[in-house]
Amino acid sequence: MRQTLHACALVLTLGTGASLAAEPPAPPPAAPAHHGMHARHHGPPDAQEMTRHMQEDLGLTEEQASRVRAINETHIAQMNRTHEEHDAALKQVLSAEQYAKLRKSREEHEERMGKRHDGPHPH
Repeated sequence: MRQTLHACALVLTLGTGASLAAEPPAPPPAAPAHHGMHARHHGPPDAQEMTRHMQEDLGLTEEQASRVRAINETHIAQMNRTHEEHDAALKQVLSAEQYAKLRKSREEHEERMGKRHDGPHPH
């Protein structure tokens, strides 16, 4: 009985391997296309610029654009506040050397993103 189970397992393994080998490998997933405000915007987010792009892309009315701009301004203020709070919290935990290393890493990331996108990274 034990030999039969091993034989079945071997057949299943070989059969699976053969079927996998017969199928061509799937192509890697394509990177998402950049569109909307991210394709045209370089630098820190700006409520007016975000709203302008949304107005163009979505066909907002003047009333909608006014309300969306207020929402975007609140969103950016919250993002900035959250980023500052996050940074302050990390500074409380990390040593001076670790924090300096983190800052350097962030700056290098900004430079790489800037070179890739012709401007500083929006975060």
